[in-house]
Amino acid sequence: MRAASSRVALANPKASEASPSPVRPVSVRSRTISHTVRSLARTGSRSNPVTRSVGAASSQRGASAKPAAVPHAARNARRVVGSIRVEGMVSQRINAERVMLLAWPRAILLQVAHPLVAAGVAAHSTFADGGFAAVHRLWQTVQAMLALTFGDEVERQEAIEAILAIHRRVNGELRETVGPFPAGTRYSAEDPDLVLWVHVTLLESMVLAHDALLAPLGDEERDAYCAESAWVPAALLARPEEVPTTWAAAQAYLQRMYASGTLAVGQDGRAVGQAVLSPPLGPLALPLSAIVRFITRAWLPEDIRRAYGLSWSEADARRLPRVLKAFRAARRLMPRRAAQWSASRGGSQDPQPRT
Repeated sequence: MRAASSRVALANPKASEASPSPVRPVSVRSRTISHTVRSLARTGSRSNPVTRSVGAASSQRGASAKPAAVPHAARNARRVVGSIRVEGMVSQRINAERVMLLAWPRAILLQVAHPLVAAGVAAHSTFADGGFAAVHRLWQTVQAMLALTFGDEVERQEAIEAILAIHRRVNGELRETVGPFPAGTRYSAEDPDLVLWVHVTLLESMVLAHDALLAPLGDEERDAYCAESAWVPAALLARPEEVPTTWAAAQAYLQRMYASGTLAVGQDGRAVGQAVLSPPLGPLALPLSAIVRFITRAWLPEDIRRAYGLSWSEADARRLPRVLKAFRAARRLMPRRAAQWSASRGGSQDPQPRT
């Protein structure tokens, strides 16, 4: 796959349109977190080298992929950064909005465009299951995100440990050759390269969705979001020195990945993509699925979109600004209780879905 442009059709709102989440000055705490992550990289991660898999066209069939030991830097990240919680942080403003869930399908399709991520998700996830299983999986993911964003130190620690426990069980080998990875290549959710790819694709998708659905973020706010989020992948075994703490660094990483030849959509990736864009939730969910599919097609880089066999026409491009304008108008009229997760308002968690 040749280099894909990260520019996507956003149809940003006009500057005159009111923002549903008022823009606050970027706190110096964001720069403090960025400095903390860089310090963690200097003090711990280089003492725990881990074999890379990204771009590993020369991976040997059946090569061992032992779970990585938890680096000192990751433990330190959970201890130090987990104690930082400041009201009004950019990450809290962004993650508070329920509509930001529309960023996740784009992120997932980018993530499973990496053959090793796709294999792990296809073999160890319930994406293909419909009904309550799909809703429950979404609910669990949202609760983890809210704990990491709004929880106290204990809640954040518990969320990290729960994710790490899941990651320890996700490992195996490719059933078929996909892109540069031959059949038999080992994968592990603890692979620091895969953790980094998953993190940055979600990071970018959240920012792009906020720009399109709520209000454009300024340069300092984008940098702050990167810096405030950087502790999470470090705690999940990414190499702290490689986690981008600025928007420019995140974009540079993505361009390197697009140009690396690592990404290729295989059978597993297409299956996960189909489950994400057309979830088996019954006929009542068809209108919502159609909106999700349309917005995801709009936001994917062109080469990635084509790899999934998705189209984008001139008629779609003309329709997109109207769809996004409707979302922004609906959000301005929506009360905070309906528009934002209860955890962001200091309340109890949203109720678990029932069977």
